[in-house]
Amino acid sequence: MGLGQFVTNAALSLLWALMHQSFSFATFLTGWVLGAIIIYAVSRATGVPFYLRRALAAMELLIVFAVEVVKANLKVAYQVLHPGLPVQPGFLALPLDVKTDGQITLLSLLITMTPGTLSVDVAPDRSHLIVHALDVSDPEGAKQDIKTTFERRIMEVMS
Repeated sequence: MGLGQFVTNAALSLLWALMHQSFSFATFLTGWVLGAIIIYAVSRATGVPFYLRRALAAMELLIVFAVEVVKANLKVAYQVLHPGLPVQPGFLALPLDVKTDGQITLLSLLITMTPGTLSVDVAPDRSHLIVHALDVSDPEGAKQDIKTTFERRIMEVMS
């Protein structure tokens, strides 16, 4: 299904270039984007998964990660510069919905690259990820935050 949509998109892009009698990169790219929009609309109407859904999910994950890094940097800077040092460090046992090595590794990397958190270990049965956080005043909230920001999107990208 994905290969067929890709070939259709390439054909629509070529048709666009032929209609405009121009084979420049810009013309081909415009045709590709318009073709992707048409294929997306048709795939939504027919219920067939869109072939670029993983790419779009990956871009969403990247944007969400960048936003989370900025937010975490601001939070850590506030905590470190605050005279009372309002931190409550501790460990979290994060239940995992991701199952493959790649998914667990990506989740661990994203957690570790976010300031204030560090992936420490994976349970032998791969049911939990042990995470150290600078502030675990709300452990359930911290777990839910990781699951909704990173884990769900990783599953969309790597499904």
